[in-house]
Amino acid sequence: MEWKEEDGRNAFESGDLLFYRQWPYQYANNVAALGEEKFGVAALPTIDGKDFVPTLGGHNCGISAYSKNKATALKFVQWWTSQESEKYALETQTLAPILGSLYEDSEMLEQFPYLPRCASPSTPPRGGRRPFPMVT
Repeated sequence: MEWKEEDGRNAFESGDLLFYRQWPYQYANNVAALGEEKFGVAALPTIDGKDFVPTLGGHNCGISAYSKNKATALKFVQWWTSQESEKYALETQTLAPILGSLYEDSEMLEQFPYLPRCASPSTPPRGGRRPFPMVT
């Protein structure tokens, strides 16, 4: 299958596909189109019964070593990854947050009941700043 994201989403919402792997931003579209009784979220299947390992959020913030405005860039990254900003991105765009606390927030769970299925008990916390060589 070689559909683009929206082609796949449209086929899923029209009933031409039974399963569809998608990005979190499409959650609100699917609920609106299908209703909660016809739509659900599940973890991707694993091989040989191994634990599900999710990738939770993260939107590639970084500061170039060559930046002339490192302090300003750092302030932006701190704001962009703050709880306020992450919560806004979840509420308005259904983007997967990088902060584990939002996966347990009762207000967020009411709006996005699928959040616990995105995380597993073995998921390490995210959000600490690590030197680039440690994450590549």
